Amino acid sequence: MKLRNRCCCAPYPTVDLTEAFPSSSSQKKTDLDEHLLKDIQEQVTHACERYGCFHVTLSASKLSQEEESSDFSIFQDEKVVRKTFDSIFRHENNHDHNTAEETCGSSCCISSFFTSPVDGSTRAARYRGRSAESGSSFGMEPKQSWEIFRCQNMLPAVTRSSSFSSTRTQQGTKNNDDDQQHDLGILHQYMEVLHKVSVCLLRDVLELPYFVDSDACQCGNTEQLFCSVDLLRAFQYDAVESSQVLSNLGSSPHTDWGSLTVVWQDSKGGLQIYCHEHQIWNDVEIGKDDSTSDDGSEGLIRFFIHVGDFTSLVMNHAKDSTANGSRKEEEEVEDRLVWPSPLHRVLCPTLLDDEDDGNHKDDGSRNTELESSTTRCSLVYFAYPTKGLSLEDVQNSVSDKIQEQSHHHDDDVPYERFLVLNDQSKEGGGGHSAIMEEPEQVYQKIKSIPFHQVIQDKWKQVQR
Repeated sequence: MKLRNRCCCAPYPTVDLTEAFPSSSSQKKTDLDEHLLKDIQEQVTHACERYGCFHVTLSASKLSQEEESSDFSIFQDEKVVRKTFDSIFRHENNHDHNTAEETCGSSCCISSFFTSPVDGSTRAARYRGRSAESGSSFGMEPKQSWEIFRCQNMLPAVTRSSSFSSTRTQQGTKNNDDDQQHDLGILHQYMEVLHKVSVCLLRDVLELPYFVDSDACQCGNTEQLFCSVDLLRAFQYDAVESSQVLSNLGSSPHTDWGSLTVVWQDSKGGLQIYCHEHQIWNDVEIGKDDSTSDDGSEGLIRFFIHVGDFTSLVMNHAKDSTANGSRKEEEEVEDRLVWPSPLHRVLCPTLLDDEDDGNHKDDGSRNTELESSTTRCSLVYFAYPTKGLSLEDVQNSVSDKIQEQSHHHDDDVPYERFLVLNDQSKEGGGGHSAIMEEPEQVYQKIKSIPFHQVIQDKWKQVQR
């Protein structure tokens, strides 16, 4: 018998994660600190096992007092974040993409190098253009994106001896090229902040260290191929006519494949979660308490968290529904899916009639200033388990921590809901999931394979 659904309708829980961040001071935690951390642990566990998603807030003023957390201030002003987005995407749209060094399926992929303001390393970011990022079978989605990997070596098609930067300089002014490098450096800072959130949640709060790689990338000083497949995607969604919102989705319905996803979205919203119990889509609320004061010191930084397919599959095969033996759920919880990987989609913002009419300047060119004011911006960080570990490896590590286990039978789990087990290629085949393979068969096949290899195969299915 399949596991019963849980209601996962909005509103979604909100957890203040500020006190859970490691202090840069050497002072030992007080009894109050331990009490607060335990309370945060219970809140996060409850949100994960019931909804599979929740809001996280961080106090910018408190974090700014910690030297190691000062970079969280870059999220305090949405206008500043949008300015960075407008700059990096306008820069790409003004270039001729025929000079691109890479092609990802049918979409144009351009890689650019920059010096990271975080650690001074040489990094590569990839502009992915317009593609079916979420694996949509209905053609290109109305958005464009950049991606940056945490590992320095994760763009194998581009070499560091590339002459692409000089080619770029010939196409535009030197100032524009410098501006782009600066903006890509800011994206790397965003990535490091979102990574810190994922590490805090998985390693420090939930005490699940194998679900995330917390080590800094050292691949620039070693000969290993790569150390992590974690990445940040920066998405800019087009505005569409109100009649096209549901027919022209910014991201088609999908689940995330990894351990945990950390999302920052602007005030336009658009993210929706599907409740299988009631068969309805729910808006992810946009916080009304996030506004900063005039000096920018009092605001809350807000992120939204998704449990990924990897974590959900591990928890539904190897545990008693909580990470630390804490159970706050109703009776008969044993026959319900726990730690669900939420099905979600993104709606594009809408163009108002007067905006649509004014979308071109007098000379007929596109009004890019208007377009940037109506687009939706989001940053999405995908955290994956430690490289080399499989589903079975991590299931065993979780089982070792738990005294009382309540294993689900394999035929109880609704495998069809996990897109990591579904073939998302245009042809219906590819990677580990061949044509006609059922999701449960795919699970049995991949559960002992290092998960980073599974993810690399999945990328081949959706990059088109």
